[in-house]
Amino acid sequence: MLLSIIIAQNQELIIIKVEFDMKIFLGAPIQQVQNQDGLVMPNVKSMIEYIIETLQKEHNQVFSAHVEEEFGRVTESFSDEDICKRDYKWMNECDTYIAVFPNDAKNKMIQSAGTNVELGWATTLNKEIVLIYDFSKKQQLSKLVRGLQGIAHVKCIDLNEVMKDAHSLTQTL
Repeated sequence: MLLSIIIAQNQELIIIKVEFDMKIFLGAPIQQVQNQDGLVMPNVKSMIEYIIETLQKEHNQVFSAHVEEEFGRVTESFSDEDICKRDYKWMNECDTYIAVFPNDAKNKMIQSAGTNVELGWATTLNKEIVLIYDFSKKQQLSKLVRGLQGIAHVKCIDLNEVMKDAHSLTQTL
């Protein structure tokens, strides 16, 4: 994708062009990781921010409901239909869909119906898919998600590796 920014400076026209290597849709639980105030828990927020920053540093455009909804702060201002249409639009526009399955405070994988719906869309639309999860918790993924590698373009990355070295994610792409 090519993004052009036009700036007028002292009667001169300056055009800045930014090229994105890839468009990436990042999906992860939202409702399941909100605290009593409706905000995404700080540990999950920092993890998502870290992944997004890593992807953006490599000149990728990242679509994220977490960012769009300000990590839960404005989620209620979007209707269910608005969220569905927005996410489906992003899925159609993206090159790669990344699904993140974090662990909770009890070290159990957090499941997300929304992320699983997005995985279905990505599979149907023949998108590249990257699953990020704690490999020691693989059996907590549904059999359908674990079996996607048999019918879709799926790569898996250990969440612990991504958090230690973000380049393990960008090298996988």
